[in-house]
This record gives sequence, C-alpha cells and structure tokens, in this order.
Amino acid sequence: MSADAVLVIDPSSNAVSATLPPIVAAGARVHRVTSMTEALDAARSFSHAMMIADVAAAPPKPERVSEAARHAGSVPLVLLGQAEVPSPQLEAWSNLGATDLVMRPLKLADVQLRLGAAKSAAPAEGSKRPRRVLLASDDALDLHRLDAVLQLNGFYVLPVDLTMRSLELNETFDVLVVSARSPAAPLLHQLRHKRGLETVPAVVLSAGAPLAAEPHLHVCLHVNAPADDVVRAVSGDRRVHPQLRVHQRVPFFSVVEFREAGNAAGRWLAGFSSNLSPGGVFVRSLAMQRVGSALELRMHVAEGHEVLEGSGVVAWANAWGTRGGFHFSVGMGLQFLGMNPKSLMRIRAICSGE
Repeated sequence: MSADAVLVIDPSSNAVSATLPPIVAAGARVHRVTSMTEALDAARSFSHAMMIADVAAAPPKPERVSEAARHAGSVPLVLLGQAEVPSPQLEAWSNLGATDLVMRPLKLADVQLRLGAAKSAAPAEGSKRPRRVLLASDDALDLHRLDAVLQLNGFYVLPVDLTMRSLELNETFDVLVVSARSPAAPLLHQLRHKRGLETVPAVVLSAGAPLAAEPHLHVCLHVNAPADDVVRAVSGDRRVHPQLRVHQRVPFFSVVEFREAGNAAGRWLAGFSSNLSPGGVFVRSLAMQRVGSALELRMHVAEGHEVLEGSGVVAWANAWGTRGGFHFSVGMGLQFLGMNPKSLMRIRAICSGE
C-alpha cells in the first residue's frame, strides 16, 4: 500500500479544480474515478492509503456491495459533502464502511489530518488503549446484539459464534464475555482452557441460574440483562458514562461539526453521526480528539436546515487502525454537556420518534 496515495471518487464537474488540488498539495498521488464500482476496479492496480468519495457518487453495483465494505475495512473511506447531506445518503455510505466526513470546500489541512490518521494506527494522544473483548455466544442473535452494544461504547470486540467454528485465538484480551442460552458453566470452563484465558476477567450472561463464585469470574448477569448493565460490567475499572444511555440509542445520521470548547478562533472539524441518545452521540471521524476534551458541537438535522448547538465531552475515542479480526467503531463517543434547552428537547424528540 502506498503511504501517500488517495483514490478519489468524485463525479462533480469541478473535481479537477476543487477536489484534487488540496490532495496533490499534501504530496499525495491521486487517481480519480466517478463511481464506487470504478473505484473497486481501480483499487486492483492503484495502491492507496485512503479513499475520498463525494456523497453524490454512485454506489457500487449490488453484487459488489460486500466487496466495497471489505475494502473500506482496509483503508479509510472519507466522505466529502455539505451540511445538507440527506440522512439516507449518509446511512448508505455508513453501511459501506465510511469512517469520516469532510465539509466542502476541501482544504489542505483536512487532507493532511486524514492522511496522517490513515497512515498511523496509534491511539489519539492522551487516549488509553481500548479494552479488548472476546465475545463468545451460542446464539447468533445475542452475539450480533452484544457485538453492536459493545462497539458503540468504544470496545474492541472479537465475536465468536460457538456453534459455527472451533476457536483459534492469537490475541490477548482484557475481558471475556460469555453469553449462553445453554448451560453457561461448561462453555466458560471450555474457554478457560484456551491459551491465555485462564486468568482473564469474565462476564457471564446466562439464561439459567447464576454461576457459583469462582476465581476471575467478575459478574454473572441474566442473558437478557439491560445493555447498560452489560456495558458497566465489561467496563471494569474504566470510567462509565451512564448518561450515554445505551438502551435509548436510535439510528441517527447527520453531519456533525466540532471544535475545542472555549476557543472561538479554533477550526471547525467535521464527521457524521450514526446513532443518538438523550445523553450523547457517536461521531464517525478520523479527526480524533483526546478523551476528556470539551467540545463545541453543531449537529445538522432536517437535511441541514436545522442546527442543534451545544457542547459535549469525549467519553471514548478509537483511532483508525488495523482490525486483526476485531470489530470496533472508528470515531468518538460524545457525552452531552451544556446543550441548550431547545436542542436538548429536539434530541429527546428524535430519540422518542417524534
């Protein structure tokens, strides 16, 4: 992979004059196409560190959607658009694996920041290493549900369906989560005998009676325990943000701008949200801010015709990096602080489906 090459998907008439110059100024080689399908063809011969796609570009052909998603898992896919991007359009790109959004006009600083993130798998400055979770279940629906919940709280998750394959582990983990519809004790003990898992703290979700206390069993919950309780148990000594209200999250695709709070001269950065709760929002962005940072926020809703303003704090942040089998969300979990009453009422209405 070329460390300084960008594959650009931009069908607009001003792509050559507006989109490409900042990328070239950043010292990157550029290959431009007009659709995602063309990009997948070009990717076979043009090695690149990042893709930049105009949100109006044509999606891949249906038979190549999976191929596009796999490719977006290996190199960042950054969207290029305005505040008025329709929510369905953002959702479609999100489903393809888009990890960021940059507002037009594209600037040199935006390209440099994203290229730097694409070439480095290091965590954002000041961030702790995310907790690495081995999630094992004998039920596919439970596995999918818990995988999503844990990802949305910043964890690195390696999901294993215990009914589908034998377990081969080459990773280290901070937490072992076992969700069992069948008797949980045999599954836990079977996993314990795998290399490196003997002393890993375990969280067990059981459909039967709670397990008896044993070494390194952190907590035992019912398999249908509230998502907030599961997150709290898996977090261990990590700070938990109950205001994020996992159980109240709803899909929500919107352009989000942010900058350092209290810095009126600071530059606004951008990303896009994919879910929202009354207490916070997840923003997909490569423009990582350190955990604990206070940010001013502008959330563009109603196709950009309405702006919700306020502030928040970075509860967790995951930088771009190689996955190695783990599932994780690239971006930041933001806890709302100081949202103005009108914006807060609007957020609550969105979350309740009004």
